[in-house]
Amino acid sequence: MDLLDFGEVFANIAVEYLPKLRKIVETWRPDIVIGGQLHYSAGLVSREFGLPYIRLAWDMGEPPELDQVAENTIASRLPFTKKNGLAEPTLNIGVCPPSVCDPRIPVDVVMQWIPYNDQIELRTDLLDNSYRTVFLTAGTKVKYPDYFYSYLRAMVIELQRVDARLLVSVPQDAAQQMHRDTGARVEWLPFDSVSKTVDLVVHHGGGGTALTAIAYGLPQVVLPNMPKLVQPAQRLEKQGAARVLLPQEENKPGALIETVESVLENIELYRRRSARLREEMYSMPTPNDIVETIERVR
Repeated sequence: MDLLDFGEVFANIAVEYLPKLRKIVETWRPDIVIGGQLHYSAGLVSREFGLPYIRLAWDMGEPPELDQVAENTIASRLPFTKKNGLAEPTLNIGVCPPSVCDPRIPVDVVMQWIPYNDQIELRTDLLDNSYRTVFLTAGTKVKYPDYFYSYLRAMVIELQRVDARLLVSVPQDAAQQMHRDTGARVEWLPFDSVSKTVDLVVHHGGGGTALTAIAYGLPQVVLPNMPKLVQPAQRLEKQGAARVLLPQEENKPGALIETVESVLENIELYRRRSARLREEMYSMPTPNDIVETIERVR
């Protein structure tokens, strides 16, 4: 999918859900509308009902050029929006540490990222931190046979040669097939729960994964699997907390394992740099701290 296609996709979702949201607002009159960065229906409801609108940036932030694509798409489907467009947010909340945030994204206040994952009962060996450990994930949406399954399978096969314990987290629906294809032990592993035994995270560039790694001060190797994830990954690399392999690089034989082993050899340097980002994140106000700010919005 092309980068700008995401703007069109989320705009169409907003249009489809607008009638249902209207009924909710008409029945239960809210004081404020809060919407995620690509939840354009929040701006539509805000404009139509004259409600204050708070926009919450998603994880590392979505490319702001998606907004114009979305506005054009919505205007083509809802002609009444052509004159005034979407409502401007009264308040913009960001959850990304400023040093790795896209400077083009408006942020009025920052809020601390709180890691979360679907939980399972963990095996006790997963909590053993006596091993040098690499955690590999392509996020929560991997599906067999098509949705980034082949992308993750190639990484699993290559990283089985790494001189470290390899933990592979795969959604349960795809885990059994991944095991048959690679011979590796794979299962759903909640990243936030196993993070204390992990030395290095290898992942797809998803904002939730990247921010969770920051929250636990973990070095990262990032192989962006969507165009929109390249720049956020490069900002992490600029801070010295990650290495990035772009598609033209990751396809070179041995490139991934060479990069991973290079980071592991210099792990203390990457840990120190990652710790700086962790400190920055934990200096940000918590969601509890932000509640009073939200209550003051009119």
